[in-house]
Amino acid sequence: MAKKILIIDDEKDVVEILKAILEHEGYETIEANDGREGIVRTKVELPDLVITDINMPGMDGFKVTAEIRKMPQTFAIPIIMLTSRNSEADHFKGLSLNVYAYLDKPCDLDELREVVKKALLLKSA
Repeated sequence: MAKKILIIDDEKDVVEILKAILEHEGYETIEANDGREGIVRTKVELPDLVITDINMPGMDGFKVTAEIRKMPQTFAIPIIMLTSRNSEADHFKGLSLNVYAYLDKPCDLDELREVVKKALLLKSA
């Protein structure tokens, strides 16, 4: 059974690129176009991994991550932040929310593939 990855990002082109890359690697992908939808999809779908942007309308990726971490059924899901917000303070804030990785946009696609693979292996362990 393919691992399920939820992509939370309001930029359609980013979502499409990530879907193409991840599905080529054999993963199942689902998507949410904003933070609130991302939380709902996380609760309903229980993905194996979440990739989220930070800058989104309504609820940013920091709040999304905090909400996912509050729920007992989703708190152990690995989260990767993939964002253009690349300040040291943003990195620290993301890591303080117990994200698996914080990657800057645009990211190296090989690095993304490797981080996803490692995050999913960690969840399986």
